[in-house]
Amino acid sequence: MKNLKRQTCGRCHKDLTPGAFSPSKRGKPGKWCRACRRAYRMEKVGAKKATVKKVRRPSKPARPVAAATT
Repeated sequence: MKNLKRQTCGRCHKDLTPGAFSPSKRGKPGKWCRACRRAYRMEKVGAKKATVKKVRRPSKPARPVAAATT
């Protein structure tokens, strides 16, 4: 009989507790464990950072200061 309090990760195939899985968008337990999801996101973000060149925008000119009259 399979232990119902354990869940298998769809990526690394480890048998983990439900607390090791982050919830899905629908509020149900996710398919991948938190460690696998974090590794996937880091691979994806790292690939984006290597390919996307950051464009530097010119700064706005300083606003003129009104002369104080007394």
